[in-house]
Amino acid sequence: MRGKPSLWTAQQWRIVWEGGGQTQSNSLPILDVTLCCVTHSFIVVACSHQPFLSVLNHLSFFPSVCHIVTILFSVPGTTFDKTMPIKLLRFPFLVQKLIFEEVDLLAVISITMLSKKSNAIARACLSHHRYHLKYMQDDYFQLERKFVNEDGNTLILDFHNGKYCHLRSPYQLCRIGKQEVAIESTRTDPDGTLTARTHVFSENYDDFTIETLRYLSTLLPKLSLGLTLRVLDAETFRRTMQSIESVEEIKEMNAVGPSWHRTPVYQDEVAKLVLDECRRAKKLRLAIHTSEDFVYPTTTMPFNFDSINVTSAHWVSRELFIKLFLSCKTVVLDNKDFNDADLTSIFKAWTEGSRLEYLELDGTLNFDQGKTLNSVFEEFPRAAPVKNAIVPAASIRDSWLVKFGEGRCYRIQQRDGQTTALVYIHNYAALLSTKFQIGKEVDEMAAQLEEDGVGRHIGGHFLDENMQAEED
Repeated sequence: MRGKPSLWTAQQWRIVWEGGGQTQSNSLPILDVTLCCVTHSFIVVACSHQPFLSVLNHLSFFPSVCHIVTILFSVPGTTFDKTMPIKLLRFPFLVQKLIFEEVDLLAVISITMLSKKSNAIARACLSHHRYHLKYMQDDYFQLERKFVNEDGNTLILDFHNGKYCHLRSPYQLCRIGKQEVAIESTRTDPDGTLTARTHVFSENYDDFTIETLRYLSTLLPKLSLGLTLRVLDAETFRRTMQSIESVEEIKEMNAVGPSWHRTPVYQDEVAKLVLDECRRAKKLRLAIHTSEDFVYPTTTMPFNFDSINVTSAHWVSRELFIKLFLSCKTVVLDNKDFNDADLTSIFKAWTEGSRLEYLELDGTLNFDQGKTLNSVFEEFPRAAPVKNAIVPAASIRDSWLVKFGEGRCYRIQQRDGQTTALVYIHNYAALLSTKFQIGKEVDEMAAQLEEDGVGRHIGGHFLDENMQAEED
């Protein structure tokens, strides 16, 4: 605070949103606030129950704000009622932006529904920050905004399906797009994280969620998504994907088929649809069962995922893997046994050029028993056997120091000489990883652990992010 305030006040004000250029009957009360002090250079506004807005030095750069403040407090004989509305649409844009950065997200969404003008201003204010939406079908939404290298609250809006909760009175009505639903919302503010936890009561929760996805993806230009969809049929999946066409980024898509007990539920059409429609996703997990007759066309463009996991990968042939999967960074295929000839072709294609950094081929039970890679790499003149290495462990995020048996681990290199990888058999899987550690230090560590009576592999060793292959 610079200088001594020329005027102090503690009037309670009610902030309302003015829509359509004139105060409307449906203007939405947002918060009761206290106007603490006013000078010719700054104002400070604080909420009666939580920090709301602190403009301070920022407003000294905005003459229009100073002008508004002067008008409000220089009219002789002016008295202010405690419920007198402040018309936010008449404040300068930068002041509106600061207010939107502090109001909880449920209130923000409600404001956008009042009029086209309020929607346009809110959208402009919200466009300066990145938002991430996590959505688990039939369960919850979580919309989050974090400041990056800035001061300010993390704002979180939780929507939970209220079908297992009892709707109590009184309750609120919330309108998003064309859907209006009953809600119960509680707000918490621990450690600078303002959370609006909201239960939604709707006879058709699926329609509400699809409309919410559509509305938020249109409202927030810098929105990223993480989705978990229980894909029961192709039509519902198409509707969901159409609702997020305008989203800037899909960080993660987890497509899960229906659960089954003894008789598998095959979804060949849905599996193809997910693979076709989710190419924008950075990470894709396809947990959908397909029949033995399922075929995915090799004529499609290669995948470009940062990570793809297919839990029923029997349909992935050698040719299909080389055409579609080698352009991904991480690939995990479950229930897939490639023979030695297949592995030779796949790894030879990798040496000719691929951005693949981690490959995990989880075979069927006992896949790794007695298996070696000797025949796989007999045509690789530069392939070198490795005895000890710290490598990523199959199916978990940890890493292992492994003492490999004869023919169970080889080091290979791409043709350009820039990228080296280990290919190894471990825990029922054949794996490739460009992140590993070998060399004298690892050999000494393995010898010491073996001398101490520890088994073939030792968990808990984390790979150095800057790790490079060391010469033996």
